[in-house]
Amino acid sequence: MVSLICNRNRFDPTFRTIMAGELINKEFGDEIILITSKKYKYFNQIYKNFGIENHKYVNVQKFIYNNFIKSIYYFFQSLKDILVYSFSDIESFFYKYKIKNINIGKLIYEDIHRFNFKFTGKKKLISFNFFKKILTSYILIDILEKLIREKKIRYLIMSDSYTYVSPNSIIFQLAKKLNIKTILLNQENIRLFKKKKDFDKIYKSLDQLNLNESASLKEVNNYLSKRFKGIVKENIFKKSFYKKTKVKKNFIKKFFHLQNSNYRKKILFCPHAFTDTAQAKGKFIFMDYYEFFCESIKQMSKIGDILWLVKLHPHRFRYEQEIGVGEKFIKKINRKNILICPDRFHSLSIAKEVDGIVTGRGTITLEAASIGREVLAYEFGQFQNLNFITKYKSKKDYFKKLKFNHQPPKIDEKKKFLAKKAMFIMNKSLNTTHDKIFSNIKHSQYHSNLYTSELNSKNVKENIYWKSYLNPIIRSFSGDLKKVYSSYYYKKLKKEII
Repeated sequence: MVSLICNRNRFDPTFRTIMAGELINKEFGDEIILITSKKYKYFNQIYKNFGIENHKYVNVQKFIYNNFIKSIYYFFQSLKDILVYSFSDIESFFYKYKIKNINIGKLIYEDIHRFNFKFTGKKKLISFNFFKKILTSYILIDILEKLIREKKIRYLIMSDSYTYVSPNSIIFQLAKKLNIKTILLNQENIRLFKKKKDFDKIYKSLDQLNLNESASLKEVNNYLSKRFKGIVKENIFKKSFYKKTKVKKNFIKKFFHLQNSNYRKKILFCPHAFTDTAQAKGKFIFMDYYEFFCESIKQMSKIGDILWLVKLHPHRFRYEQEIGVGEKFIKKINRKNILICPDRFHSLSIAKEVDGIVTGRGTITLEAASIGREVLAYEFGQFQNLNFITKYKSKKDYFKKLKFNHQPPKIDEKKKFLAKKAMFIMNKSLNTTHDKIFSNIKHSQYHSNLYTSELNSKNVKENIYWKSYLNPIIRSFSGDLKKVYSSYYYKKLKKEII
């Protein structure tokens, strides 16, 4: 039998997938095959250096050249598909479009939305970008399914990436279709999908086992103090809290000149970054976060006895196509009861001045609950097992609960601490390594944006950072292997996948 590794072209996943592959080879004698691209030269060489020399290259252009007749068929099939769905709507394409019984519509839509959508006008299905992604999907499915069916596969090993139209996301869907056991590695988090139903729960929820983990009041409060000052590793918290102005009591009335208004409730709306994929953490009631934002604002405009404060996502400045989009839409709706809260103000201090918070499944869920505020959030996701959140399950349910006529859950001191503890545990799970083989990964632009394979970036700081991260790992793997085999991560791999 063989096991497959998908090369995502990043440092940390490369070494973790090598460890998993070595373990499977050692325990079962499997040949390890790397699915990769020739342009990932640097990382391909790392895999070769560790004995993974059988590389299968995924190349769409080469497939077209070598399989011209089949490519012509896929060309016309793609044209047919896009024309057929143009008579319905883009939502039908999103939920129903399949190629070889794989739900590919969502991946294509996410790809277009993330990289080509301009947030202007109506979303058009008939476009060159949609056609190109459909054709690419046909070819990638052909290449990868043929590769899988030629071998008897024990495991698929990949990093935590399964969105957009890419070899990683498509082979993940093929593994689901063909019932191949799949190992997802994300730093020290290891997840093994054994059954088809496991693939539908791609998010990791905070279950009772997580919350039973021991954590003292002192260490929880110490972490939260740093988080809400923005002096932690994660960029998202730096942008939300670092050097932000904390507002005082009655700030809303004074700042927005609402002394003569008499709203029934004041609600803070915290939408997601529009370009983020809404499906990465499982199903959602809208196709994307921009649609979630627009439909929410439209509905809020009909609820005139509530003052809606909108705190746009701090990461919206990462992508040029997202800058100013939310502001323009709110200006277009033009309702006196919908106001934008400036970025310079501290999010948590604003949350203290409102009656409730609305989100999809953002971290504001726990932040607001920790100070006793009601949070209206989607029922499926990482917070689904927490009982101090008001949850919505459908669009109809969401729009109904936006009126805030329901009885909110009581958030006592015990539940406030549970929310605080949950934030601490999530941070610990994501940002802590238990052994010295892997350094703690800094949450920086260099980590989140590393797509290039060679260490030849023009950014000197990026070069220095990645060399400083990579060299100790190479020394660990090149030295006494007993240290590798006795490491926390290797033992965890063995426990969870063997």
